Amino acid sequence: MDLKEKNLLNYYKKVIEDNTFTETDIFGFLILMRNYIYEKDLTYIKEFADLIAHRQRNQGLIKKAIKNAIDNEYEMIINNGKDTIMGYNGIINKEWDSEWKKLAKDNHIKISNRTLKEITLCIYSLAQKTKYYEEDKKKKNKLGKQLGKVVLIADEINNAICLATTESNRYSLYICFAVYEGYKISKSYNINDISSKSVSYTVRKNGILKLITNEKEIVEGII
Repeated sequence: MDLKEKNLLNYYKKVIEDNTFTETDIFGFLILMRNYIYEKDLTYIKEFADLIAHRQRNQGLIKKAIKNAIDNEYEMIINNGKDTIMGYNGIINKEWDSEWKKLAKDNHIKISNRTLKEITLCIYSLAQKTKYYEEDKKKKNKLGKQLGKVVLIADEINNAICLATTESNRYSLYICFAVYEGYKISKSYNINDISSKSVSYTVRKNGILKLITNEKEIVEGII
């Protein structure tokens, strides 16, 4: 890193360790670190760093999962005792946690379980409404037919948040790509909110990280 990058890293290190960050800080942190994670085994972090840098994508783990589900016509199989879509591979949370702890250790950042939950909430918020396309090399942006998009869903029963993928039509299934537990979901949240044109975003209120829209709170805090 050059001196300017080190200065920026020191800023992000402080807000992460102090638990004063919101998603705008995590956005900046991932953009800063993006050029330094390609040589490391940080597959999931790389996926989301690329995702927030390019919100319309024709490659990546999420694109592959969406396309596999479509190509296999959403055929259900049993995997480790659970019903899953053939070829659809989401995030394994143990590996997600391990990657973040490795990135933090390598950059001398202290990270707690609470911090990891807050970082995950920020990243899930940033990922919502991103879109995935077939590759079309004839086009300048190489984006062909739209395959699907990412939505953010809350689960009050399991105190969880989920990133789900769906095709680009109103009748498509929603498939959970990533789910993370440990969040107090507001009782006012309704799953029908996922069809809303509004977006959710993170804010700090009295030091507590929340996920809100312009109309209501979705995540009231970390459990």
